[in-house]
Order: sequence, then structure tokens, then C-alpha cells
Amino acid sequence: MFALDFLGIPVRVSDPRCLLGREDVNDCRESSNALTVWVGGARWPQGEPRGVIRGEGFAVSPDSMDMCCRLRGTSLRARRLDFVRKVAFAMGLLLERRGAWPGRPRWRLIILHASGISGERGALLFCGHSTFGKSTISSLLARRYRKFADDLAYVWCEATVKGTFLEPKALDLERYVGCCFPDGTADGGRRQGDLPAHESEWAAPLTGLFWLKKSKGFRLSPMTPAESIVSLLPPLCPDAEGNLNRMRFLKGLVRQVPLQRLEFRKEARPLEDFLRCSGCLR
Repeated sequence: MFALDFLGIPVRVSDPRCLLGREDVNDCRESSNALTVWVGGARWPQGEPRGVIRGEGFAVSPDSMDMCCRLRGTSLRARRLDFVRKVAFAMGLLLERRGAWPGRPRWRLIILHASGISGERGALLFCGHSTFGKSTISSLLARRYRKFADDLAYVWCEATVKGTFLEPKALDLERYVGCCFPDGTADGGRRQGDLPAHESEWAAPLTGLFWLKKSKGFRLSPMTPAESIVSLLPPLCPDAEGNLNRMRFLKGLVRQVPLQRLEFRKEARPLEDFLRCSGCLR
């Protein structure tokens, strides 16, 4: 068993070393906050929690304190990447249920399936299901803009304020999970010394939220609030109360930063020019 810190919450991992290639590190068995992850190969491990919330290749207990997963990929990096993605989903459930980032009880959050970049005006999130082009579009724009999330974004937000993004690091994988904190100022109104060690030193206000659609051309079109909420609602919705809280959160988010449908083709320069002409980038 080895342990790590993920988004400020201790994570205990029971893992055959051949899967993740990690030696034992700090043990966090005494922590009441810890998420326990049971890792298996092609089959589910014996530690699979009962009464689970299931996702693709992983399952989480109703109290979000136990999780099991099977890892895909033949290389060590691929398995680590798959591990981070699945633990990130589980951590999103855990933090949603607790309703707060540790030490910041008034903040609420939701997890979005999104990639993101940061420009001069602020951060843009590109949302969509698998194969929608999230990694493609952020990679096309990464030559000129900073890419801070490739697949998942945690969004902290009060209903009336925008968010700022920070980049954590996990298992030596950077620019994978992006985090959003509630503040309209460029630096989040916080000093560097106030930030946990796993957060990056930069932040940017959230200025654009897009739902992707691959196309032969480029087009931006508005989405209704109802359509936006349904599109952004996470696929893991374990209970009615959780759904209601997520819908309330998303209602406030899309009121502040409206979701737009972005049709695009895979050409970097025309895409950048289009977003500039649309006022999304500078």
C-alpha cells in the first residue's frame, strides 16, 4: 500500500507495484479524510465497495470514502494517467458530498469533463464527452496559450462570481486536472504562501465556457440555460439531492459564464483567428 496527496485530500492506494510502479511512501491510515483506492488489473479487486456508484472502469462507495478501479494501458505512464483520471472523478464526488474544499467551507464545486487554456483575458473551458475534441482543441491552441487541463476541471464557484484556475500536479503528470476557485481577481486575492503546495502559482478568471462539436467550419451559437445544465451535468449522479445541488450550481455558473456551442475543424491558425474575431481570445 502507498499513499499520496490529491487536491489536498489524502489518498490511500492498495496496489500491486507492477501497475503503478510506486514504492511505499507516507502512510495516511490515521486520517479520517482519506479516500481508499483498491487497484486491480483485468478483474475487479476483492476490495470493491458495496452499494457502489459506477463509472467506466471504476466504482465508488456511497460515502465516497472507498473506490476500486482497473487500469488500462500497457505503459507505466498510460496506467498512471488512467489512475489519475479515475481518482479525479472519485475525488470530485467526495468533495461534492462534503460541499467544500478543505478549510474553505463556503466554496462549492462541481467536476466538468473539459480541457482548458489560459489567455490574456482569462481561462477558456472546452467541454464535451469523450471523442468530442477536448484534447484536440486545447492542443491546437497550446502553441500560443497555456494549457492547464486536458480532461477534467474542478470548478469552485459561488453563484454570482467567476472562477480562477490553478494547476495541481499528481503522480508527476502536469496539465491534466484543472481547478477553478471563486474569485474575480487575477491572482485570486491570495498570497503565494496561502496556497497548498500542490497548486500552481498562477490563476486566471474564467471568461469562456464552450460545448464542442466537430465540423467542417467554425461557428459559435448560444445555448439555452436548460440545455447548458443538461449538457454539463456530470455523468455520475448518485442521488436526487446531489443532482439538485449540481443543477443549482450549474444554473449560477452558466448565468455568469454562458455556455456556447463551438463548432470547429482541426486547424490551429483558423481556430485561433476565429476565437479572436469572436472576442474570446486576445
